[in-house]
Amino acid sequence: MNEIWIIRMLGVFFALFGIAIRLGYFRKMYFSSKGGIYGYLPMGLLFVLYSYYEEISAGSSVNMTIYYVAFGLLIACILYFSIRKPVWMKPIWVTWVEKYPQKVIIKMAEGIKDNPDWEKNTADEASVDAWAKKISRK
Repeated sequence: MNEIWIIRMLGVFFALFGIAIRLGYFRKMYFSSKGGIYGYLPMGLLFVLYSYYEEISAGSSVNMTIYYVAFGLLIACILYFSIRKPVWMKPIWVTWVEKYPQKVIIKMAEGIKDNPDWEKNTADEASVDAWAKKISRK
């Protein structure tokens, strides 16, 4: 297998991983990351786009201009999604958690270390509310 296919497979992996994160899987990563996980989808697309450099560079200069613009936009998206964390990229359960004060969220993050069944606390909005109220009482 040549390195171009490896780069494409890495791209597909990161893109699918980003989609899985967006759909709400890998919940523990939310508490252990600083938000960079939201950049995985555009990073995967960047890898895939990069793997087509040879084919595109053999074409016209217009194709290369479009290629470089797309490349730059994907890099900008990676940075934006990792730093700003747009609401539409976050899983719904994250928006439920983030409506609470930062000190409650920090206690939630600490609480998942002691509780292997913590994911049931994010099953629906009522569960998150009950979890937050329980934590804020402590």
